[in-house]
Amino acid sequence: MIVVTPDVAFRHSLTFVLESSGVAVLSYDALGPAFGSPQAQHVGCAVVDDDAIHDWQYAQGLFASFRHPVILLIDQYRSPQEVPYARCLAKPFLGEPLLQAVQDAIVGKS
Repeated sequence: MIVVTPDVAFRHSLTFVLESSGVAVLSYDALGPAFGSPQAQHVGCAVVDDDAIHDWQYAQGLFASFRHPVILLIDQYRSPQEVPYARCLAKPFLGEPLLQAVQDAIVGKS
């Protein structure tokens, strides 16, 4: 799985929660390196913090060309973007909604 967020503490927290549940994680601070890495094609899904998105058109292009599910973590106080290639999960949340979204994505429910 890929985790993308520019916030170091949040990235470490997400990685810890996911790895504690048995998911291997590759973590990045930006979209380009994450989705451009050779390992990106061999993951089950990606979890992307909306704070990592500076250009929504660029992000949607990456999500559309990515062959795996994308879970987008959206700040609950921001106006939502139309993101057809991602499942949105409102921040803040506890670990369980994220783990359930990841499990659903990996088994093909979303």
